[in-house]
Amino acid sequence: MSPVARSVAILLAAVLASCRTAPALQADVEPLPVASAEAIEAGREFAVIHCASCHAVATRDTSRRREAPAFRTLSERYPISELRESLADGIMVGDPDMPEWRLTEDEITSLIGYIASIQRNRRQD
Repeated sequence: MSPVARSVAILLAAVLASCRTAPALQADVEPLPVASAEAIEAGREFAVIHCASCHAVATRDTSRRREAPAFRTLSERYPISELRESLADGIMVGDPDMPEWRLTEDEITSLIGYIASIQRNRRQD
């Protein structure tokens, strides 16, 4: 697993380990960054390349690792906007296969924009 993919996996595991329900936090959550269509596509490509080996990164796929949450359901567990700091600073969790991520601001905006765009509660199925 590449260092970048490992970091994303650790980040997401840490996020989920400290799960709180998003509705209770709505008043305290900062707004999501505005991402262009091109940035969202870049975030999708990043997720496919670096995250899909463990996580479901699309709207209807299945995570390859049972403990790896599907990206489309992350907002049900955690405010998506709060991923920004973790992606910038890097985070480590107990899963040795989850990499520590430190992304650039553009990568963060793209990845968060993509994750936000596929949330199950935002789509019309």
